[in-house]
Amino acid sequence: MTWLLAIAAGAVIFGITLRVPPVLCPNDASRWSTIWSLVEKHTYIIDGTPWDSIDKIRRNGHDYSSKIPLLPTLLAGEYWLVRRLTGWSIAEQTDLVCRIIICTVNVIPLIVYVRLIGQVIGRHVQSRWWRVYWLIAAAFGTYVTGYSATLNDHTVGAWSALFAIYSAIRILYENDRRPLHFVLSGLFAAFTVCNQLPAVFFAVGLFGWMLVTDWKRTLAFFVPAGALPVIGFLVTTYLSTGGLVPYYLMKHTALYTYPGSYWTQPHGTDALNEPKQWYVFNFLLGHHGFFSLSPIFVLPLATFVLAFRERAMPMRGFVWFALGVSFLTIALNTLETNNYGGGCQGFRYLIWPVPLWIVVGAVGADAYGIPRWVKVLAVLFLLVSVVSMGWATSNPWTESWLSDLWKQAGWRNY
Repeated sequence: MTWLLAIAAGAVIFGITLRVPPVLCPNDASRWSTIWSLVEKHTYIIDGTPWDSIDKIRRNGHDYSSKIPLLPTLLAGEYWLVRRLTGWSIAEQTDLVCRIIICTVNVIPLIVYVRLIGQVIGRHVQSRWWRVYWLIAAAFGTYVTGYSATLNDHTVGAWSALFAIYSAIRILYENDRRPLHFVLSGLFAAFTVCNQLPAVFFAVGLFGWMLVTDWKRTLAFFVPAGALPVIGFLVTTYLSTGGLVPYYLMKHTALYTYPGSYWTQPHGTDALNEPKQWYVFNFLLGHHGFFSLSPIFVLPLATFVLAFRERAMPMRGFVWFALGVSFLTIALNTLETNNYGGGCQGFRYLIWPVPLWIVVGAVGADAYGIPRWVKVLAVLFLLVSVVSMGWATSNPWTESWLSDLWKQAGWRNY
């Protein structure tokens, strides 16, 4: 069943990529522009690229993508190979080239992602009903799947976080301390940060946990593997910016407010400055709500409560770890963001921690059992989550069904 659902999820997203435009909005256009420019012009300057985008800065009279450059640089290597083998140009054979890249960076990793979650669930969850439930949730109930038909860094952050978690669980809870697991955990934990900077809490916490568990293997294998993506991050950032700080962290500088820039007069969600308590409510429970759009994540809250009460709870340390990472990530987004991620479905800044919540929900499921009312509630939560995922697949850079309802009800006017 694990393989069946994993391949089904990948097949669904592959089918969707065949019927939607490969470049959907300024967000992914910014990354595609860097990929095109690196191969065709051998530069990070995106002047004259086939796609326009508001996600850019201007330095020394030239435009650069404001996105972190590591991922587009890696994908530019794939485009270079495709160009050499087939002669296809991303500007002329856009559909073919872009879909090949999306398959390698989203569809194939999604299949592996669901498969590995299935393995973790199979080894650590006793109830067959809950094993099936959380496997379906992982495959079809979150925005990891919903965003997989478009080029973005959130799904990459999610599957790389899961790959790091999988190897860490093998080490911490299954006593499998082969060097390979330390290598993979370090590599993917660091790669998660290189795509989702707030994941630094995740990587540092995981490193500390590994260090306490087996400091020799951590220093010998986890750290060198983790250094590889970090070096790539620093090198590509330097090549793009001339320094070691990505443009992404320079939002309040003149680089973003050049004449004619969208960011001199942002509108809609980008122009919001709501009270923080209202903002937090909306990205957790409101129109962009983590819990309201994906209510399957209400169930892991029961696991967090149990972790306080039950000292003998299985994988209690991992539950605490996930709770700490999630709290710090939510706090950082509360302080540093104000636009719900711009024009998008759900609160996209909380997509990368999704695998932590899936595993927490699954490993705590045996504790709260399967009385009929819990099963009915869980199925309703799953149905709503699947609707949210399905709504996003054709274009996650639009309003979610819940946002549309709020607008129709007159509860929001932006």
